[in-house]
Amino acid sequence: MNHSITSHPCDNVSLAQLTELAQSGNSEAQYILGRLYNDERIDGSEEDKLSFYWLQQAAEQGHCEAQYWLGLRYKDTPTDMKDNTLALFWSEKAAQQGHRHAFNTLGWVQEGETGMAPDYAQAVAWYRKGAEQSHNLAQYNLGRMYRSGTGVEQNDTQALYWFKQAALQGHCASQERLAYMYGNGKGCRKNLSLAALWYKKSALQESSYSQYQMGYCYYIGEGIKQDYQQAIYWFRKAADQGDDGAYNSIGWMYKCGHGVEQNYSLALEWFHKSAECNNSSGWYNLGCMYRDGH
Repeated sequence: MNHSITSHPCDNVSLAQLTELAQSGNSEAQYILGRLYNDERIDGSEEDKLSFYWLQQAAEQGHCEAQYWLGLRYKDTPTDMKDNTLALFWSEKAAQQGHRHAFNTLGWVQEGETGMAPDYAQAVAWYRKGAEQSHNLAQYNLGRMYRSGTGVEQNDTQALYWFKQAALQGHCASQERLAYMYGNGKGCRKNLSLAALWYKKSALQESSYSQYQMGYCYYIGEGIKQDYQQAIYWFRKAADQGDDGAYNSIGWMYKCGHGVEQNYSLALEWFHKSAECNNSSGWYNLGCMYRDGH
């Protein structure tokens, strides 16, 4: 463990000095110790137990960040310390002090993701609190709830609005959802150019789905100028992440000689890869290759 502290308010304090401060009741020192032991922990180890201990000491003194992190620890730990009731308790304590990350955590808990009985309306209420404080994941989750009509009346206009708020902050999944909604006219007038723009932003963040969609947009010229070279570039990016649709599309481009030199052997290879993933188009194109003697 690094025994010097350089990234917290107790700068240039050794671990021994920090521990002494924590033992004297300094809640900030207790919180920092809890985070340090959390960063160094192996689940179930002595460091893991010390992380819980010091976060608990700070949380009980009303330290907001400690309350939030203690809630996370109780929610996420794979050890016998896992306690969803305490996760909810400490997350609520942090939320009562306005901790925006806690709002999102509580929404997630109320969706039943920790095994507790779901309360979707309450989940929406917590996500909204976080979203209104510009928490991008809470904005995404609120958009998701509006899109599906879970815990709130279904409303694509609201879904689009919240996805856009998160997307503007660089949230990858929101960019992907926003692109889909523009491309399909959900909550807005259909706009293929905006769909392509947002798919590209998400694709640049390594979303395999968006990379495939960019390949498709470039291949057929949907919302963007047709460009076979760009199409196969993005299909390959998606294929590198195991996207079976991209396997099929690369096979098709080799079969047709679009953006690459026509090569039936490589087309067959890519169709095989797609079919092995049970992609129906991959199976169909593979069958056609055998039927036609390629």
